[in-house]
Amino acid sequence: MTDAEALLAAIRAHPNDDTPRLVYADYLDDHADDYPFPEEARQRAYTIRAYCEFAKYDYSPADCPNRTAFIPCPCAECARFYEANSAACAATRYMTRCTDGVLNWYRWAGGAGPFITGGLLEDYERGFLVQVRLAPADWLAHADAIRAEHPIQRVSLTTIPGVDLPPTGATGTHWWVIPEEWTADGKTAAVAYEDRRVAAPPIMSRRWPGIEFRFWLRSDWAPADPLA
Repeated sequence: MTDAEALLAAIRAHPNDDTPRLVYADYLDDHADDYPFPEEARQRAYTIRAYCEFAKYDYSPADCPNRTAFIPCPCAECARFYEANSAACAATRYMTRCTDGVLNWYRWAGGAGPFITGGLLEDYERGFLVQVRLAPADWLAHADAIRAEHPIQRVSLTTIPGVDLPPTGATGTHWWVIPEEWTADGKTAAVAYEDRRVAAPPIMSRRWPGIEFRFWLRSDWAPADPLA
């Protein structure tokens, strides 16, 4: 296992800890010249650090006494917040730049590139991919490669084997029967497509604990709400 692979493994093992992410960012900076595109490696290192810092604020300077007054505030907490916000904006610009004709946020997805949902701020958290959308067969075939580089936490599945879905743009209420092996309680279920609530497959939840599986069954839908 290389040093980079060991650091990525630490990030997967401790997804809520910034430390391995920041160590990986230092690694990218220190070894940037070993990569095909050194500037891209430095940009990714900057992006990881910037998003880790900005994530501490939850989009507002929590310790500022004037934070609900919507007025310019000279306090030190606001100064730190606006500095972090500015760095995060620069990081977003780095993610949307192209390297060798490909957007960086697709390049940085690695093996998960074909399966990212298309929502940059939804897919990435603190510099790493956390969400993918793909067919169950693709997840079973590519899960190891996808998880080798990113601490995946949410997987949206686009199909259910043996279930015919209504066509995109269909109106009215459409029902389908969910096979028992795909429901949380092991019972066959009939679901209306407006509900957008189909239980996550328990076989996947058991095999990949810590990952939330849900269904995204229509291309024109928003993601389904998290399911128990």
